[in-house]
Amino acid sequence: MAKTTLDSSKERLEAIKQEQDPHYNTDRKIRAKRLKVSFPVQITQKGSPIHGWAEAENISFSGMLLLTNFPMHVKDEFSMEFTLPTHDIPVQTKARVVRVVEGRTHDEPTVIAVAFITIDPNVSKIISGFVLENLSSY
Repeated sequence: MAKTTLDSSKERLEAIKQEQDPHYNTDRKIRAKRLKVSFPVQITQKGSPIHGWAEAENISFSGMLLLTNFPMHVKDEFSMEFTLPTHDIPVQTKARVVRVVEGRTHDEPTVIAVAFITIDPNVSKIISGFVLENLSSY
């Protein structure tokens, strides 16, 4: 992906955060602090891996913001696997799409917010520990 596309995506994320995007849901409530991250996420939907890529943009105790080139819709559910920075073991969880902001051009990624819906208690502890440990450095 070209650097200009990433810059453009980051600008869109900022616009969403500042409620400047026309697709922004003003009824949305932020439930947890978010930690800025960047790592790949493998997504499996209906038992098959998606034909595309997904990258984590931020993570919280309750969900994640992803950049992807795969089409998703609000209420879509899927399995995801990722390895947190500083951890060696991949974690798996199920997630539901709660918000989608489509890319404005073919090269621009779609931004999707997901909520973790089925998460093993040990995985929840790993994610919570990672977020808490790294939020203190912000």
